[in-house]
Amino acid sequence: MAIPSFADRVKQSSDTTGTGTLELVAPSAGFRSFVQGVGDGGRCYYVVTDGTEFEVGIGTVTAGATDSLSRDTVLNNSDETTLPIDWGTGTRDVFLTLPAAQIVSLERLRPYTDGNLLINSDFRVAQRGDVTFNSTGYTFDRWRFFPGGGSNMVDLTRTAFSLGQTAVSGEPSYYITLDRTNTDSSGDALLTQKIESVRTLAGQTCTVSYWARSSAPVTQGNFRVRTIQDFGSGGTPTSSNTNHFADPALSTAWQRFTATMTLPSISGATLGTDGNDNLTLRFALLIAAGSVAIDIANVKLEPGDIAGDYRPRPIAEELARCQRYYCKTFGQETAPAENAGRNGVLSTIAGFGGDAGPPAPTPGRFAFDWRFPQTMRVAPSITTYNPSAANSDAENVTDGTSTPVTADSISDAACHIRATSVSATDQGDLMEIHAVADAEL
Repeated sequence: MAIPSFADRVKQSSDTTGTGTLELVAPSAGFRSFVQGVGDGGRCYYVVTDGTEFEVGIGTVTAGATDSLSRDTVLNNSDETTLPIDWGTGTRDVFLTLPAAQIVSLERLRPYTDGNLLINSDFRVAQRGDVTFNSTGYTFDRWRFFPGGGSNMVDLTRTAFSLGQTAVSGEPSYYITLDRTNTDSSGDALLTQKIESVRTLAGQTCTVSYWARSSAPVTQGNFRVRTIQDFGSGGTPTSSNTNHFADPALSTAWQRFTATMTLPSISGATLGTDGNDNLTLRFALLIAAGSVAIDIANVKLEPGDIAGDYRPRPIAEELARCQRYYCKTFGQETAPAENAGRNGVLSTIAGFGGDAGPPAPTPGRFAFDWRFPQTMRVAPSITTYNPSAANSDAENVTDGTSTPVTADSISDAACHIRATSVSATDQGDLMEIHAVADAEL
């Protein structure tokens, strides 16, 4: 069916009675006819009124000896129904309109922009590796995992969608799985993302949306979505607030879930002094759910009461956002580890050693200067990895020995990794090291 057309200055009159098609009289002075504005066969929004009663609807224009406008769909009328007015005798104005319900405000346009406050919400970035996680800590970028208690805890994994699948719209790349089917976990499993600043969305309405399914039905209340207003640590911060989105009931079929809440104001609250206050989004798989695996994809948290379409960011932008919190010298899909190979290493040539004068080529001082790919949230912690041996030292590629190092002069932009001992290093030796910078909340 054709989309209704619009045109300026379209107005005629009609003296048709009853509930049928309106016959149109010549256009009013200064106006055009419906045929001139919309065209023969065109559809349009119309208003017909006698000054007291009115009808708003969608009609089809027909050119003829007497032009006409059918009343295909009535949207509203003065009787507050969607039935056509049964017009009596008299003349009425008929003109083209744009009904208020069809007007899209700037706020309503927001779902078509990227209003997502989460980073890596489609799980494409995996700087810590595409591996199975089953211990507390950060996993796929920006997502922190708490696998529950017990000796055999919940697993977190990532799986690629099949190309062309239609169960989840938008052709996403990955989904993640919280898998309790082979565990004896004694606690709830949590997956969280912390958004910088507890001021985020404070006192505002927000909407969460995500796709989910489960290996067996999960009743309402056993899979939960929450926000936590965390005022940080250090000093005497206000206690955190936990706020509840509506709990879903999951089935074995993919579904998109949406929920809206208004977060409390933080007026009068006190921030911690450590600069780590945040708004946390938290998924919880309760132990009461039993032996079950839950899949999650395309998560979105946005301001307002509308769940907008999920629109992935370009991967380069998504990676850059992740690197504000965590970056490394390893390849993007390589989990940081000792003895993981030389690709991407920092390298330098050992210089002169000794205390004064140009010494003989004996022990040589060296340092690595590492400028981070993005300005980080704060000065990060630095972890080093020997690329060719199972230790955290720098590798001497020239003679195969290792030299201890330490990181200093650390800022949010760069750091200096230097030797703490040079007894086995000669001038001209090639030195290499891998490193990770971590500034997560």
